[in-house]
Amino acid sequence: MVKRLATHCSFVARQRQLVLSFPSTISYYTDFKFKGQRIRRAMPEARTADQAKRLEARIRDQYFEGSFGDPAATHTFIDFARTVWLPYSKAHKRSHRCDVRHFATFKAYFQTKTFAEISSMLIEKFKRDRLKTLKPASVNRELAALSKIFRLAIQQKLTADNPVSQVKKLVENNARTRYLTHDEEARLFDAILLNPILTAIVVLAIHTGMRKGEILKLEWKDVDWQAVQVHVRDTKSGHDRFVPMNAIVQAELKSLPRTKAARFLFPGDGTTGHLVEIKKAWSTALKLAHITGFHFHDLRHTAGSRFAEAGAHPTTIKELLGHQQLSTTERYMHASNEAKRAAVAALETRPGDEASPKVLPFQKRG
Repeated sequence: MVKRLATHCSFVARQRQLVLSFPSTISYYTDFKFKGQRIRRAMPEARTADQAKRLEARIRDQYFEGSFGDPAATHTFIDFARTVWLPYSKAHKRSHRCDVRHFATFKAYFQTKTFAEISSMLIEKFKRDRLKTLKPASVNRELAALSKIFRLAIQQKLTADNPVSQVKKLVENNARTRYLTHDEEARLFDAILLNPILTAIVVLAIHTGMRKGEILKLEWKDVDWQAVQVHVRDTKSGHDRFVPMNAIVQAELKSLPRTKAARFLFPGDGTTGHLVEIKKAWSTALKLAHITGFHFHDLRHTAGSRFAEAGAHPTTIKELLGHQQLSTTERYMHASNEAKRAAVAALETRPGDEASPKVLPFQKRG
């Protein structure tokens, strides 16, 4: 069964028809004449009759304005993102899952817009709208993804401009200064005393500064007892690194249960073969230890802060934590309150004088 909706145009296209066909799937087509030539085109982007009418009106206007031959005016942004950008992301980026979430956001916001319809002003509005629910750093990540889509489209000559390049990025201030105090550390280890797996994971985080994902993926072949170091693979930066083991880490790893066939330090039942998530155990431990406002990643911050307090050079800390930029390392080098108090207290005593300086009474002159 085919339904036809006929109407008349006010310019050269004398008659146009909107055709709805089914039963297996509903598809919309536009069928009209322009300057004596029949124009018939499928509209897979449309899901409802109302969307089909609006899309048809845009196509008709493009012909009237002479822009239909412009690739930017005919290729939808979302179709390109789905067929080109997402496969590119999957092949080249470790953070592909983040881009999948970005795509869902873009699809809901830009819908059936073509490249030509997405201006810098629209991107600016997108930025303001997203800032209502996200932190600046998260919005900037989305802007970076948008910009990459446009750059790929430019390479394929589907558009000439990148409107995202004209939009100023937001100032980021997401750096956390939370780290584990020595009192909190004692309470935390008391809370996980009966969980040797979580204990070993926390010890590695505090004493090496490794990320949670890096710790959970560790294999026994990565533990070099002779060189007394851990080989960290599959890192966020994509570069392997070697982290020395202190006596506490060595003792903890030697106490872990291990079979001859064991591959991972922390085996799991899933397809990866290793533990993937420790959310429940970690949340329970924090509650038992009465620690609030603390994330597992803050243990890495704790390690960086303690490396700095121990006098390690910033470059050494950068190598231990696997940072690409020294500026990133500086975020982990906040002095603790204890260190600040010690620095201020050091001024109470003058060089060569063990006693506190005497305060002379005020005397009036004359």
